[in-house]
Amino acid sequence: MGYVFKSKDNNYTIIICETTYSKIILECEKYVNLETGGILIGNYSKDNSIAYITDSINSPNDSKHYPYKFFRGINGVNKILDKKWEEGVYYLGEWHYHPNASSKSSKVDDIQMIKFSNNKKLNCPEPILIIIGGNPSKWSLNSYIYKNNKKIILEKGNMS
Repeated sequence: MGYVFKSKDNNYTIIICETTYSKIILECEKYVNLETGGILIGNYSKDNSIAYITDSINSPNDSKHYPYKFFRGINGVNKILDKKWEEGVYYLGEWHYHPNASSKSSKVDDIQMIKFSNNKKLNCPEPILIIIGGNPSKWSLNSYIYKNNKKIILEKGNMS
């Protein structure tokens, strides 16, 4: 079971498994008044139309957390991603928390994700961004894909 997001044209679907969602929410609760984030891990359907987010990496220890901005660190990330690659799952994008605020992406978020989509070293031309907003009393979630220098908004559907 998981949370499903679809583009309006139904060309893109993201499914985030419940355990990964719970792991991300626990990290948000840890930094309740500070922004935080991490990396999304998973794989794609054979036709690449569905991204399955099966795991996440929480903020590395060299990350910088502030009330209105977050800089994800890199300590240990390559080692984890290499191990995940061997397990058949890959970097799919990023997740980010806006404490006590909207789960909509900011211009800074969009610019960063477009840079990631154009970064050949990441080998991820269509990175996913999941934004969590709110606080432990009420969470909100938005999901985006960045392709060809554009943001594609995905709508939250029912749990699968």
